[in-house]
Amino acid sequence: MKERLIKYFLVAIALASGIYWLSTLKSNNQPVYKDQKPQLDTSLPIYTQQVGDNHGAMVCPMELLANKNLSQSPKRLFEIATSFTNRSEKIKEVGCQEWKGGLEVHISDPDLARINQLQAENKVGFIFFQHRPLNQGLDLLMVYSGDLTNNPSGKYGDPFTPPLRQSSESKSDYSKFSIENQELIKKWLDGVRQNPENYWDADIRKKLNSAGICFGMEGQSRAQYDWHQCTSKSFKDY
Repeated sequence: MKERLIKYFLVAIALASGIYWLSTLKSNNQPVYKDQKPQLDTSLPIYTQQVGDNHGAMVCPMELLANKNLSQSPKRLFEIATSFTNRSEKIKEVGCQEWKGGLEVHISDPDLARINQLQAENKVGFIFFQHRPLNQGLDLLMVYSGDLTNNPSGKYGDPFTPPLRQSSESKSDYSKFSIENQELIKKWLDGVRQNPENYWDADIRKKLNSAGICFGMEGQSRAQYDWHQCTSKSFKDY
């Protein structure tokens, strides 16, 4: 919980210092798409996307948010993320990486809500994510500028048909868990119903993960995530 609070505190500082520049970076600085910038469905699996041969997702270490060097300020990072000229070289110069398309990333609910907001306002911004097993469950920082996709190929322009949504939700059976853990799950689900975009309770997740109960697994859409006995493919945050 403490680490996550520190993380978002650093983001708040960085965003406050670069808010003017963030508001001025509109679609005319974005990569040139054939039709319009594709919208990300945050309820489906998410992958890094590349446009053309070399425009990939810009991934940075979290330490950059606390770096006082002007060349690594939010303004500079946002400009690089939306640039085409020597973009790869610029990314390396500031200590970031450019990831190829097709790498599945795992994003927490608060950052998914942030993506939805950035898309709606056509802006660039910071988000946190995980990639298993590349970073072994540790959070990484991405300068999001539309470089994520629901298409597993990770290549912009490749044909992709989104999976059909389930017409009805099946009622989950949590009776195999202890009464205490059932109450924790109920509390979590109540929180999600009240605030579906931003709900996150690290204490509940930590207690359930410690009991071997996980939420969601590889290969599922977010709409299919549910609490279950952890397996090797489950998402375990703590």
